[in-house]
Amino acid sequence: MVLSALVVHCAAAPFDDWKIAYGLTGSNALDTANPDKDRLTNIEEYAFGYNPTLNDTSGAPPVLVTPLGDYLEIKFTRPNSIYDIAYKVEASGNLSVWQDVTDNVVSVTENATAQSVTIRDSVLRSLSTRRFMRMNLSRASVFAPSNLTITQVSVSQNNLTWVDNTGNETAYLVQRRDGASNEWQPLPHCRQIPQTIVTLNCQPGLHISIGFQSKLLPEVQVP
Repeated sequence: MVLSALVVHCAAAPFDDWKIAYGLTGSNALDTANPDKDRLTNIEEYAFGYNPTLNDTSGAPPVLVTPLGDYLEIKFTRPNSIYDIAYKVEASGNLSVWQDVTDNVVSVTENATAQSVTIRDSVLRSLSTRRFMRMNLSRASVFAPSNLTITQVSVSQNNLTWVDNTGNETAYLVQRRDGASNEWQPLPHCRQIPQTIVTLNCQPGLHISIGFQSKLLPEVQVP
């Protein structure tokens, strides 16, 4: 396997570009607006791959909470191209105090366009009279801090790893380009600060880039 280089480059602001592409303006362009009058706001439409101008959510809900065994689980599907939205899953026993359970991932099933994610509650249903789960969406930071440096870039089997020395949570846009192709394909982003790991299907001549909005960093050579 020949891995050419890790290139950190300037990325766009995809959520805002998405609004422009659908012709959303004024109050209809607010993250919390619902211009097509269905049950999803703009940020929800974007995060789950819907059309904000088409009432197209009459089928299964984008987020499904179901009991499985002695746990409550939440299931959702997110497009691989979305890297500027933070998907936060919370659980509660009283609807007043909520606990972040985003890291309790049971499974991730991925295809060419999306990830299907299942996250489990941290409390047994048998130990609580009631359990609730919910999804919170927010814009993730796609602005690289001014002191951002990336070091310790390495490749081991199908894993590309690097260290973000700022210690801050940053949304990474990771793309791949095979051989002589000029077409970049987005990979699901992964945040694990300070070390970040992205799983690749490595092939000869693979190119990898990591992008941040409004920040251009020098190329980092992969060993």
